[in-house]
Amino acid sequence: MISGIGALMVVIVAVVFYAFLAWFVFKNWNNSHPLSIYEYVEQFPQVKTKKGIICRHCGSRSLRNLGIDEETDNRRLITCNGCASPLYHMSR
Repeated sequence: MISGIGALMVVIVAVVFYAFLAWFVFKNWNNSHPLSIYEYVEQFPQVKTKKGIICRHCGSRSLRNLGIDEETDNRRLITCNGCASPLYHMSR
């Protein structure tokens, strides 16, 4: 059995580990979609049309807007429904 100080050390190590893991995940939430919506439109001006933003790869207007953790998350990743290309990230 672990003594009082040993148990406290295990808890501290676990808390530090999970805090680092959470920091790493949230810091890198947009790695798969590195461009913001503004950068996406600036780098590829042809994607902005009168009907909205389109995919720069296939021209599809059908875009998938997914939250990071759940559907109501303010951090969003936008992916093309036509060709599955990652397009941009945004925050609501």
